[in-house]
Amino acid sequence: MARRRVPAVIAVLTTVIVGTAGVALASGPTRALASGPSRAQYIAKADAICASESKLLAPYAAEYSKLIAGRKANYAKAAVVLSQSNAIRSASLAKLRALPVPAGDRTTLADLWDVFDRLITDTDEIAMALGGSSVASVAEVDVDAELTGSKYQLDADAYGFKVCGARHG
Repeated sequence: MARRRVPAVIAVLTTVIVGTAGVALASGPTRALASGPSRAQYIAKADAICASESKLLAPYAAEYSKLIAGRKANYAKAAVVLSQSNAIRSASLAKLRALPVPAGDRTTLADLWDVFDRLITDTDEIAMALGGSSVASVAEVDVDAELTGSKYQLDADAYGFKVCGARHG
């Protein structure tokens, strides 16, 4: 990877690890009950899951920042940290998808989780590129991750989340 791309990659990946720490995704349909919770109730429960996830992800973000910085950057270990952080996100998403959704919001939330799912995939691709097991360069993948992360943040904010999708730092 070219040295001049490292600062941009660090910014994107720190956003992926920390900035979207409130969200984790997994596959599967979002449940909806005919008389589901209110939007405010859903947001409160989801944001609690995301806050818990943020606490779990904080050490990974710190470790990643150390591994990717400076002349002694260790991209292979940084790739492992990204993969581990995605495992946490995936577990949290399973909890988020299991929540009953407000009536009428099923499609909106499914779309939102699909966007974040793409961000997790982008992060996995960045990890593979950092670890040298991918043909794609980090520079190629981080553009996708940055765009996906921005869309996710905007969509989560538009729905009303305070923690899920928030950029922290």
